Formats: sequence, C-alpha cells, structure tokens
Amino acid sequence: MKKFFLFAAAVVSALTINAQVLDFTEIIAQGDFGETRTFSKDGISLVVTNGNNKFAVDANKAKFGTPEAFVQDSLRLKTGGASGSTSSMVLNVPADGKVYVHARTSSGGVARTLVFSQNGLDIMSANLLDADAVETTIEGDAGPETVKIFPVYSCNVKKGAIDLSYGQVGTGSTEADESKIKAGGINIYAIIFEANAQAVDNVNAAVKAEKFYRNGQLVIRRNGVEFNALGVKF
Repeated sequence: MKKFFLFAAAVVSALTINAQVLDFTEIIAQGDFGETRTFSKDGISLVVTNGNNKFAVDANKAKFGTPEAFVQDSLRLKTGGASGSTSSMVLNVPADGKVYVHARTSSGGVARTLVFSQNGLDIMSANLLDADAVETTIEGDAGPETVKIFPVYSCNVKKGAIDLSYGQVGTGSTEADESKIKAGGINIYAIIFEANAQAVDNVNAAVKAEKFYRNGQLVIRRNGVEFNALGVKF
C-alpha cells in the first residue's frame, strides 16, 4: 500500500445544509440483494458487487458525530465479510470535495479496517472499533438516557471513482500478512459528500443560520426551514 492519510474525527458539526447524503431507505434481505446493486442519491452512487452473496440492508439505529452535534441513522448496509476479488464497493462522486462516512465494525469487540483508494493511492485508512464511541446523556422520551456516539471518518477526494477495501487486518508473521485484509465485515450507515465549490458559501450560510437543540439533536433553521446536522430537512 502507498502512503496513508487517516482522517478519523467526529466532524458532523462542520457539515452544512448543502451536503449530499447517501443513506439506505429500504430493507433488503441477503437473498434479494442480487449480484450487483447500485445505491444512488443526490449525484453520488455506491456500486456493490455481491460475489459472496452476503450483502444485505437491515434496520439498526446508531448515532454518529460528537456529543454536541450528532445524527441518528436507522438502516445499515452489511457487507457480511471482507472485500476481495468477487465482493467489492466503489463510490462515485461528481466533483472534487470531501467524503464523510458513518461506519462500524460488524463485530463490536473486533477492529475492522476501511480503506479508501483513488488513482492507485490510499487516501483514507480507518480503524473501526466500537470502543471508540463516546457516551453522552440526552433527554429521551422517558427522561435522561445515556447513548453512544460513534465517530465520523472523512477524507478529501477527487471527482470520479473511489475503491473501498474492508475487513479485518491479518495477524500473520510477515509484513505482507499483517497488511493483508482478511475475513471480517463492516456496516455502513451513510456516506456524505460535500463538493469543494460549495464549501465557502456553505460555511457562510451556516454562520448566519439559527442553531439550537431539540431532543438532544442539533437543529439548523435557515429561512424558516429546519435541517439536521447533516443537512437533511426535518
């Protein structure tokens, strides 16, 4: 692998109301997933090759961000195993910009690796582990409750295709074994893209917007319209 750039930070609060959010909107059983499937929204797409017949989408709630600003996702894409010659994911973005990923290991106590590669260069290497989540207290329906907030991972990208590699890092006796991604799946809840051309205008808009919290979540109100921390309208 070539030079790594690791961007592991909870940066939801930096996103603004023009971010493009690719999430999952329907449950898809393993047997119904198909050999290939494309998820697309707002100009970005995720192309899945399901050679191991283990991909699926199911219901699972998880919060991502920081204790000060987070969002809850309700559905996740399960890889069911590591990437390889027959199972893969490719993300396509329409411009240069920044990608934010909501992802977790498929086994809470076992770390998984998620690598983004573009034009032969690894641009992000994230270590997914549930122990990296932070706890905070929010006001729930039945009173205060403690919840876990998982980190958001991000990296700068160029227009075009981005290859995703994922799984459990090897534990062999040689350097080659150690760097090889082996068995082990990940779960992706959402992918957010923000084009460079939007950045300055978006920051200015966010500064002028009214911000407040409702039920423990950040609300951004601009011109009478309310958005969550990822730019999705309520």
